[in-house]
Amino acid sequence: MSRFGIAFPLVAAVALLAACDGAGSASTPVGSSVGSCPRAPGPVALVESGRQGSPEPVLDGRARDLVMGHVLSGRGGPQLTLVSVEGEPRVVAAHAFSSDAGNDAALADDRAAFLRGVEEAVAGLRAGTAEADPLGALALGARAARQGTVVLADSGLQTVAPLDFRQTGLLDADPADVVEHLRAQRRLPDLTGVTVVLSGIGDVAAPQLALDSGRQGRLVAIWSAIATAGGAACVDVDRTPRVPAAVTGTPEVGIVEVPPPANPDLKSSTLVLPDDEQVGFRRDTADFRSPDAARAALRPVAEWLTAHPDTAVSLTGTTARVGDLPGQRRLALQRADAVKAVLVDAGIAGERITTAGVGSEFAGYTPDHDATGTLLPAEAARNRTVLLEIR
Repeated sequence: MSRFGIAFPLVAAVALLAACDGAGSASTPVGSSVGSCPRAPGPVALVESGRQGSPEPVLDGRARDLVMGHVLSGRGGPQLTLVSVEGEPRVVAAHAFSSDAGNDAALADDRAAFLRGVEEAVAGLRAGTAEADPLGALALGARAARQGTVVLADSGLQTVAPLDFRQTGLLDADPADVVEHLRAQRRLPDLTGVTVVLSGIGDVAAPQLALDSGRQGRLVAIWSAIATAGGAACVDVDRTPRVPAAVTGTPEVGIVEVPPPANPDLKSSTLVLPDDEQVGFRRDTADFRSPDAARAALRPVAEWLTAHPDTAVSLTGTTARVGDLPGQRRLALQRADAVKAVLVDAGIAGERITTAGVGSEFAGYTPDHDATGTLLPAEAARNRTVLLEIR
């Protein structure tokens, strides 16, 4: 009998018995793809999260499909490695399926036992160290699965440097900025030739607060950009929803704060329109990432201005310190004008709205480069705004 590295209570997986023909091979094809990626024949690493703030680990979605293919491909297979996502990522188990069964029924039993062993190894995974380093765990998995497949099954909310999402603005950062920062820090994982599957990115459990759909999409984009820049042969996003059952009894993981929607009450304060998934812009342009989301976010502002017809508003665009100052100011003005256009379309008279672009020369500017001159993605994101003030 073959087991997955560690002895676990095993329950027969009857479905596997029917999947094997009289010769002991899979009568149902294993499949030539993993989601949107071609199936890699090499090793498989399951980078799973049994930590606070991420849903309880379970073998499902693409990960389960890969393990099924692993055990149905014959009497043996490449190595299967289980990596724990935690503050100090570690390899929990590594084993290759093999069977010396003398008949088809025994071979099917060995396959079922191995699958159940993997299922229970994943379900029983619990972090042993505080915080969360999915970036390091991904790199560890890639080393174990060269020319194969790594499944990163985690919320993706890292809480250690150099990708600590507790930094204000990092959830809204440009994925390209994040990649360049990791490259400069020599922390971009080497994923050359590896197929990367991202599973459950943005899915959280208590005590971590849920992400809005826009920030979840941005988090997926950041991890996809990291995997691509790391040299992954293919990147697939598994959108199988994860049940938000909380992991208990594990070391503490810091909470990533989720900024609330902007307050449209303009009577006594400046409204900062951040570079987020609601009113943020595409890289180096004045095009909203989502025009529909921008209109929805600015609708309460237009309603407030409609209810206060004697007021006027100024829009001031700001940027990160990238490129020369004239270019920064030009882009900042264009973005302020884009916000004005939405308000005018919502019925606010254009003469009530003035626009300006100051680039990175403004009172609230946060230094957004480190000592080596590398752009800091969280700080850069905080500097990219449109400031709305009532006059």
